[in-house]
Amino acid sequence: MRPLLWAHCYYEAITMHERTERLKSIMAQHQLSCRDVGAILGRTEQTVLIWRCSTEANKKVIPAHQLELLELKLAQQANQ
Repeated sequence: MRPLLWAHCYYEAITMHERTERLKSIMAQHQLSCRDVGAILGRTEQTVLIWRCSTEANKKVIPAHQLELLELKLAQQANQ
């Protein structure tokens, strides 16, 4: 049985980091789940969940190179 993962952040009222906002935007635009993003980037679903809940305060932000890689891979998929 898979463990339950948090489906939302409790601290959404806190200002999000720009990369966190971009990650959420990309996921919404491409209708991607945390599992999908994790598979594309070779990371776990839990890691992506943490990135999505990142704020200026907790600094667990998606690394810039991972965000760029996600954008590149999605662009490649769109061109195929």
